[in-house]
Amino acid sequence: MNLKDNVDIELWEIIQKNYESESYYSAILDAIHNLTETIRNKTGLEGDGSSLIGQAFGGESPKIKLNKLQTESEKNIQKGIQEILKGMYTAIRNPRSHDKLNDKKEDAYLIIYFINYLIKIIDSSKLSFEESEFLQRVFDKHYVKNEEYSKLLIKQIPKRQKANIGV
Repeated sequence: MNLKDNVDIELWEIIQKNYESESYYSAILDAIHNLTETIRNKTGLEGDGSSLIGQAFGGESPKIKLNKLQTESEKNIQKGIQEILKGMYTAIRNPRSHDKLNDKKEDAYLIIYFINYLIKIIDSSKLSFEESEFLQRVFDKHYVKNEEYSKLLIKQIPKRQKANIGV
């Protein structure tokens, strides 16, 4: 049961110190914090926990789309992952944030491995705001050079991505 070989290298680097020092509850929290930052960075949202998940994955046009959301199955996948993520914060993160739990190595392995799976799903998802699509509109030869249109385009950029787009 070697976690290092079974999770993404970036996640391993984040949890390694606590995991190897057998502070398993801290390693789990580190993994969940990485999950949170992955969602924040992808969406530009600033929220946390269930609120962040609802904003990122919920509604008719979620910021993170796991699929095309056209069939009942696709909608079920979107809703199911949203509920799993909300449960992750409620059942896994919150108790560890408020109490020092005595997590066993096997439990930490399984939880972190599952968080790794969720991060992979999020990484492969489509955003409602895609930088490449946005830049195509800006550099389109038929771009309407109009201040009002430019302001409308700028409003579409998530807060956390404005500096990157500007560069």
